[in-house]
Amino acid sequence: MGRRTRTILLTLALYATLLFTTSNAQAKTPLFVFGDSLYDGGMTLYNGIEGAGAEFWPYGDTYFKRPAGRYSDGRVIPDFLAQYVGLPFLRPYLQPGLEDFTQGINFASASACVLVETRPGTTIYSQGGRKFAFQNVGPIGCMPSMKSMLHYDGSCLEEPLELARMYNAEFATLANRLQYRLPGFKYTIYDFHPPCTSVS
Repeated sequence: MGRRTRTILLTLALYATLLFTTSNAQAKTPLFVFGDSLYDGGMTLYNGIEGAGAEFWPYGDTYFKRPAGRYSDGRVIPDFLAQYVGLPFLRPYLQPGLEDFTQGINFASASACVLVETRPGTTIYSQGGRKFAFQNVGPIGCMPSMKSMLHYDGSCLEEPLELARMYNAEFATLANRLQYRLPGFKYTIYDFHPPCTSVS
């Protein structure tokens, strides 16, 4: 396997994260969030690495009016979901003093990935999680970071795009299989491609 392919597969692993799981044990279903910087609600502010968090301007500028630990100038995806279902913004798991997880918690952290041996979806299912939302891998061949790593000056790299398509097809098949195999397992997959490719 060439260095380029290994780099692409590593990037796929970073983006192929379990994003949200919910449990139906409460009247108001809590959200438990897993993911990378697209979902990080401030975890990296508490990881003990100096300067690792999104604690500088312009992060947070348009909504919080100050850096709020999110890799965005405003809210991130879990913030919108929490607001939509009437929950407060989810606090990051590493935030000191947290003891109540009944409204959910945000485990997402920038640069996070899922290890095959952890099998987070089935582990969470065994703990009572029944409703899952996943995001597929976006058009990584068009990302500036990917193009920079591979020294590409064009619009989009076809090899990472094809690897993402292959991964997404296999993941959709796996999720469908789980729905038939695990009683009560329900899922949705958010297709990250249209919003990314429609930006002009």
